[in-house]
Amino acid sequence: MEHVGTPVRDPIERWTRRTRERPGDPRTIREMAAMLELSAALLRAETAASAVRSVVQLSFERLRVPIVGLLPQRSGNGWFVAAARGMGPRRSEIGRAVEGVSALRPSRSTRTRLAARVGQLAGRDRVEAIPAGDAVLIAADLHPDLRAFVRTAAALLDETLAHLGAVDWARIRNDNLDLALAWTAHELRGPLVDARTALGHVQVDEHEPRSRELLQRSRDELDQLAELVDPLLEWSTGSGPLRKRPVDLFGVVDEALTSCRREDPRGDVVLLGEAGVSVSADPQQLRVALSNVIRNAIAYSPAGSVVTVAVRSGDGYGRVVVRDRGPGVPAAERHLLFDPFARGTIGKQTRSGTGLGLFIARRIVEAHGGSIGARVVRPGMEFRIDLPLPVHRRLPSAS
Repeated sequence: MEHVGTPVRDPIERWTRRTRERPGDPRTIREMAAMLELSAALLRAETAASAVRSVVQLSFERLRVPIVGLLPQRSGNGWFVAAARGMGPRRSEIGRAVEGVSALRPSRSTRTRLAARVGQLAGRDRVEAIPAGDAVLIAADLHPDLRAFVRTAAALLDETLAHLGAVDWARIRNDNLDLALAWTAHELRGPLVDARTALGHVQVDEHEPRSRELLQRSRDELDQLAELVDPLLEWSTGSGPLRKRPVDLFGVVDEALTSCRREDPRGDVVLLGEAGVSVSADPQQLRVALSNVIRNAIAYSPAGSVVTVAVRSGDGYGRVVVRDRGPGVPAAERHLLFDPFARGTIGKQTRSGTGLGLFIARRIVEAHGGSIGARVVRPGMEFRIDLPLPVHRRLPSAS
């Protein structure tokens, strides 16, 4: 099976030069008409997915080229099938075929793997993976005379995606005020509920030792609340401050677990792993991220099941793995998992909430130079958080 995918230098200029050399050729005229139609469609595209669909649709209809358009999921852990025409299998089948191929910094080897999986599924012998910015176009049985056109279309798609990314960023910046308010409300809810509960007990008998203990805990919670307000408002605009220092990852996870158990004592959570995994982090902000992931796992777990949280190190990273045994996330919704306010169909049916927790966790983890991802493990979901270890921890021993 042949898998080609090396980018062509200046494909737009090369295709234009070829059309000038053969202006009266019927195929050249058809390709020029198709390129004009594609350019107009890309100008109208409002999202990355619609831009990819335009390229796939026109390439198939005008050139009869079986083609698939892929976009990286926002989590970076897989690919979203934006469009597929003429290849044979349905989009959902192609999505399952490319599941597990990382979309983080995709390389030529990544495109080769994507082409191989799609080709094997479709029973095609000649498959090419063509880069188009963040997207990948996978074409089968591509005639050499048409390859220049498809690569030119990929180059136009690359420029369109870059433009749409800038537009999306401007739109996100305009929405930051609303997001800041929602985010703050989400994070302040836990400490406020704890403080209100404790103060309610104190009102019963303020002279009892237990009441004094609850009063002190309320004070601690409110102190924590005051410390969170300003950083959260800054984080929501993408500029949250980090006060990094060496911290024991196991200890930060344990503190996050304590907070989650206090909010929902019904959650059965087991902490596994090793102490002494030191990472450079802002412990307060990292605790917020970890609490959100663990809280999410507890919320989606059926009664009587256990959520496991494991801490380990390896490959230059400190890793936290959170696994629940809930219903999981449908394949069609996994690319939205870390988006703000995206709760999915299962979340809307089974629990309340704003859908901000995992978005907040991703923002904080990535600000630490780490990554967060999720996968279905059946039963349930497994979330993995990787944080870089200090450089001296990664170097091999001289002994």
